[in-house]
Amino acid sequence: MIKESTFADADAIYRRIVPAGDYWMHVVCEGETLRILDLEGNQAADTLFFNADDPGERYSASDTIREQGNIYLTAGTVLLSDRCRPMLTITADTVGRRVRHREQYGALCARKKVDACLPRQLHARDRRERALRAFETRHRP
Repeated sequence: MIKESTFADADAIYRRIVPAGDYWMHVVCEGETLRILDLEGNQAADTLFFNADDPGERYSASDTIREQGNIYLTAGTVLLSDRCRPMLTITADTVGRRVRHREQYGALCARKKVDACLPRQLHARDRRERALRAFETRHRP
């Protein structure tokens, strides 16, 4: 289901353009909205969500599919954690039924497969680990 965002770009309190192949990590607080835009067209964002207070709790595609009985990510979808707790709700969707949880399962594909094609690029798993280390360093007591 196509649903445009009701938020104006001018009202954004924070903006960040993430270059292809790079990572970004930011705490999104309850009540805030995260917008992911594909600026170049026909791209995908490897997206992982963690509980900032307990990084051991993360977004779970399998729990979300099972509990909502739907493989598509679209407006109204509640993304659940691996503890079956709501983490985020998709409030707008300008792509429609193209984005499935299957893409989430494959987002961090096998390093061996990627290394064979792109030996000089950072792999998604490596970017995730780098981002988590940076987050833990900034949020140590």
